[in-house]
Amino acid sequence: MEFLIKGNLNKTYFKKVEANLKQLLPIPDYIEKIFIIDQVKHAASLFRDFPKNTRKKFLSTFEQEQASMAFTYKDIEVVIIFISKQDKYLKSNINACMGILAHELTHVFQKREGMNEHLSDCFNHFFDEYYKILQKLKYPPAETEKLAVTIGETATFVLKDLYMASELINRGLGDYLLEAYYCQFVKPVKAPKFYKSFDKATKEEILNAILFELALLSVVLPFQSYPNPKAKKLINYIQNKYEPHAQEIVKEFYGIDRLYDTEFSWSWEFQHKYFQKIFAGAAYLLKNKTNES
Repeated sequence: MEFLIKGNLNKTYFKKVEANLKQLLPIPDYIEKIFIIDQVKHAASLFRDFPKNTRKKFLSTFEQEQASMAFTYKDIEVVIIFISKQDKYLKSNINACMGILAHELTHVFQKREGMNEHLSDCFNHFFDEYYKILQKLKYPPAETEKLAVTIGETATFVLKDLYMASELINRGLGDYLLEAYYCQFVKPVKAPKFYKSFDKATKEEILNAILFELALLSVVLPFQSYPNPKAKKLINYIQNKYEPHAQEIVKEFYGIDRLYDTEFSWSWEFQHKYFQKIFAGAAYLLKNKTNES
């Protein structure tokens, strides 16, 4: 495996990150390269060994997302850890950096175990049921289908993060992921604008609030009972700084934390219930909290 560092980065520090992580998390041979970069422009040289069309596709995705991610080419995996200006803590907090790297690697491991296909099969199998929940909103069919896909995609991303976090915690690596989340969220921040006035909100604003709240679940749920004082501090900070005006949104998704605590598993039964609760909560909020007819 190649571990490549490019940019204004301390190579000795990141080599230590690599060495420490390898002691805790075996890295399979199919992980061919791990890139650590701090500017988007460095990505071009990272993919130079790939065919032109593949390189173009990878670069387009990375330039659009500008985030840490993994790419699959044939039977190999490539992981990019992108250290943006907002992620400067990764240059000095070794535990947080190990947490981000373990986060991305675990997504790759689980994808190889069939996670993506498993979740996609479950969602598609019950798609008509979720679609019917949204039909109560009486939107045009095309808009309803687009909404179902949007909510489903976000809910699936959240579920992948929940499985990733669960595996790291079970491996005894939860503290590293917690440190990464803590550094990411516990900082001066203004509550999102769409949380300020739900009584005057548009459909788009309500939907953005729903998707934002769902994303926060992937951080909160794995650590709500975690035996580390930082976990409670992290959750309290999120509730006070990111959700101060979001009680209507939070209320509609209360049932998900109970479902997570009691039934969390890889089973379709759990996943079906999870998607049901998300679609039911989203439909209620879009119907009853929007200022549009």
